[in-house]
Amino acid sequence: PHRHSWPKTLPPSHQSFSHRMSSMAVIERTISDSSPVSVMRWSDESSTQGKGGGKRSTPGSKSIVFADNVEVFDIPHLNDTPDEEIFATWYSKEEYSAIKSNYQLTIYMMESGDGSEEDMDNHTSRGLEYRTQEGAWARYENKRDAYDSVLDEQDRQWKLDADDDEKLREAYSAHSEKCLRKAQALALKDQQEATRLHEESSS
Repeated sequence: PHRHSWPKTLPPSHQSFSHRMSSMAVIERTISDSSPVSVMRWSDESSTQGKGGGKRSTPGSKSIVFADNVEVFDIPHLNDTPDEEIFATWYSKEEYSAIKSNYQLTIYMMESGDGSEEDMDNHTSRGLEYRTQEGAWARYENKRDAYDSVLDEQDRQWKLDADDDEKLREAYSAHSEKCLRKAQALALKDQQEATRLHEESSS
């Protein structure tokens, strides 16, 4: 039978931007420290080919390396997976709807300022900042400006018959760095709050 279910990790929202972005796709892959040694990993430094033919080291750049030993893990087919395991692993349509309704209530309280202190103790706004109208528009503008900056730089290079990936990186970084600083500020705030709560519970 056809199953209507979602993995028990909330999917990101997808938004449409300008027609210039319609053919662009961004794929992210994250690998934890507990991942098998045979999978791809990012290195902190990589050697890249310079224009003169020699190799140059670029601190902080990304590269992909592979382990020498390959490990194979058999994954059972969905048809061979017990229903109990499927229901324990994947959200049902009803569970997903309940989660969506719950965070919509939180967003309403964030935007309206409605809700007592006790209510807010049962709701967290972290991760929902860009679900509000103001936050969603700010996110749209950030992405639009970053993509447009890269596309404009590509247009400039095509007209000059140039090929400078560093200029493309700089064009994007000019917009992404402000998002990075904001994320770091939120992370520091969370760290301070977690430390405070830990100290209170330990005293």
